[in-house]
Amino acid sequence: MAFLLFSPCNLVRTLILLVVASTIGTSKAFSRRSFSSVCSTTALWRRTTTTTTRLHATEKLVFKGDYTATTDPLPAGTTKEDIADFLSTLGNRDIFLSAGGTRKVEEMEMTPQLKGYWQDMCQHFKSDVVPLDQDKLVVVDTQVSFPGLTLVTSTVSGIKEIRNERNILEAFEVFLIAEKSKPKGAAPIVWMYNKLTGNDKREHGVFQPPKQAKAKSLIGSTKLDDGSLALSFKLDMQITIEFPAILLKILPTSKEKVEEEGSASVLKTMSKDIEMAMIAAYDKFMEQSKKVQR
Repeated sequence: MAFLLFSPCNLVRTLILLVVASTIGTSKAFSRRSFSSVCSTTALWRRTTTTTTRLHATEKLVFKGDYTATTDPLPAGTTKEDIADFLSTLGNRDIFLSAGGTRKVEEMEMTPQLKGYWQDMCQHFKSDVVPLDQDKLVVVDTQVSFPGLTLVTSTVSGIKEIRNERNILEAFEVFLIAEKSKPKGAAPIVWMYNKLTGNDKREHGVFQPPKQAKAKSLIGSTKLDDGSLALSFKLDMQITIEFPAILLKILPTSKEKVEEEGSASVLKTMSKDIEMAMIAAYDKFMEQSKKVQR
């Protein structure tokens, strides 16, 4: 019965936006700033025809987003070694991966299949990183709720330590390499979500390469204009969504408007999680610095 609460136009528009948002998760808002950020997104409609019939024609929307966030300056006298100690301390790495500790992060065993997914993602981003058996894999669960639909997603990320010639930890390079999701809710909405995302063609309950999202993050530090150091988080993300062209035609708005709203949704969702992480990481660094000074 919940399906009757949606008009066809509103339903399709809602599903377009929820597909974008659910691909990268959501988080609660934050109340103060301990960071600065720079972001850029581009969106490009690409027309693709999967068959020769108009009935099965599809539209592919590609969102690309880059987001960089830095904390406030760290205390005077902070060195690269201090930051390396912070990043190496148990639990601090996971602050960046869990929207500031709001989600559970668990390590998992490397398998040949997951290692292969990781290698494919490195090739996509033209990264020189070579996944090794001793590199870390982590799983993070998120739950996103929309009218008529709740999506539970588990994502696997590969974490590579970036060290300098003195073997000092400088950064973590993090790749989204696999996922599995389970939509729950009104049957018609779940059915349409599965159709729009291709989730109905994927093996349920098994980690597979992300169908829509590709993401790489670099977690480390940067030198500010005044010479001080700050923690930094750089994200490179691409989201590709393919829709039946016939559904897009019933939208009471232009492609450009849908593109604009989708881009804004991507930016808003990315920035919330990252900014929460940066605030929590900055607070943790300051707390640990005070303990060292005592």
